[in-house]
Amino acid sequence: MGIQKDVTVTPAEACFYNLYASGIIAERTELESADASNPSAMLTTRYAIAHVLRANKKLCDLRNRKWILCLDEVHHLYQSCFLHDRGPRFLSDLLLEIQRNKVNSVLVSDDSTVCFPYVDEKLAQSISQCYMKTYKDLGYVDTKQLVHLDIPEIETNVAKGGINEVVYHSDSVSKALLKLSGGNLGLINTLLTSYQKFEEQLDLPAVHKILAGSESPVDDEYFPLNATAEEQVTYLREERSRMFVRNIQNVALSSNISKFENMMNRFLSLPLMEQIKLRLDDYVHFKVIVNETIRLLLPKNILQLKPKANIENKVVLCMLAAGIIHLNIETRCIGFKDTLTRVLLEAHIDNDYGKQ
Repeated sequence: MGIQKDVTVTPAEACFYNLYASGIIAERTELESADASNPSAMLTTRYAIAHVLRANKKLCDLRNRKWILCLDEVHHLYQSCFLHDRGPRFLSDLLLEIQRNKVNSVLVSDDSTVCFPYVDEKLAQSISQCYMKTYKDLGYVDTKQLVHLDIPEIETNVAKGGINEVVYHSDSVSKALLKLSGGNLGLINTLLTSYQKFEEQLDLPAVHKILAGSESPVDDEYFPLNATAEEQVTYLREERSRMFVRNIQNVALSSNISKFENMMNRFLSLPLMEQIKLRLDDYVHFKVIVNETIRLLLPKNILQLKPKANIENKVVLCMLAAGIIHLNIETRCIGFKDTLTRVLLEAHIDNDYGKQ
């Protein structure tokens, strides 16, 4: 809540803010009484969640209404480079209190749900080893009360058709964009929105303005200044789509690449990975093991995990914990987060091995 000179809040909102503050104070007091070395870094807002959800349940009962708690972009609790293990603990406590108070809720994530501690108790314990910690509430969430909806990637022909609707039709360009996005609707929307902005910034009047007053034959060589307006538009469309692909890391995917870099840093710095690094005492050997494990998985679209099987490979477990690969909860199929992650991993490995 921001600080304002004049602010108007309803009695219900004021009640929730007070409950939230009380929960934080209660949790801090408990940590301090337990001689926690740095209580401010250990707060998970467990008490705040309990206070707010109980109050929400009471209000629903009093007013005879059904409220639904909606949380979008839940994956940030796992991918943030600042939250570390506090994000998963926050969500674990939230799920537990949602169940205790019988609150209807919808949690939306565009990424992995593998770290949720209710997926599989044995698997969750293995994943928690990546942080060298265990979760106390494992097994307390009733999975029968949960409904999982997984949105599949769209078909290749549909994705290609959508790209060609916006980007000037070029087989090589559409193939390049399809290779990066796969059938991931979110990535396709990001690419097409960025292309439309790029198109607006580099239209025909803008090009004429850039080249105005220039008598250099080079300009005529690369841009048909003496051609008809229709021919100039056609040339610009073709060249603009190629230029977009050549600079796609800057004009469209800079934030996605930053997220990938954060994800890889988190993956390589997990406590379990640090333990492997110390045990090997050879950073080159460590990187080869990591890269070859990833390279082994890259050609495989889906891996089926048998009902009673558990993952023992520590690198794969850390990939799950970092969100590089994810587990479909119902089918127990493991796959990469999206096509772009797969492409960036290939480039990351090639860069490690010094390939151009």
